[in-house]
Amino acid sequence: MYSPSNRASTIRLFYHNPRSGQTKNNYAYYLTNKKDYFAPRVGVKERMSVCTSVEGSFDHFAMKGKALKGIERQALSLTNFIFKSYGIRFETIALDFVRDEFGDSYFIGCNGFTICDY
Repeated sequence: MYSPSNRASTIRLFYHNPRSGQTKNNYAYYLTNKKDYFAPRVGVKERMSVCTSVEGSFDHFAMKGKALKGIERQALSLTNFIFKSYGIRFETIALDFVRDEFGDSYFIGCNGFTICDY
C-alpha cells in the first residue's frame, strides 16, 4: 500500500468516546517519513515504515475537524463493537490508521486507551 505522498505515513487518532460523557474534541497527527520510497542507499525498513522512536526521522502535522470524518466513523464502530462484545467502554483511545493512494483509510492498531469508570 502506497500513501499519496510517496512516503510511509501513519495517522494516529486520539478518539474521545462521546458515550463516555466527555465533551473533548478528537484530534490526530499525520506522521510521515522524511525519506521517500525510492531514497537511494537507505534500507527497506527505513523507507517503508514510520519509526516514531527515532527522533528527527519523521514529520508530523495536526489534523482536526472534517479531516477526521472517515476515521472517526471507524473509531466509533470499533468502540461500539468492543462495548457490545466485552462490555468495555473506552473514555479515550489512540488508534493508528494508514491511507492508500485513493484516500481510503485502514485501521492497523491500537496504541493506548483509558477505560471509563462506572
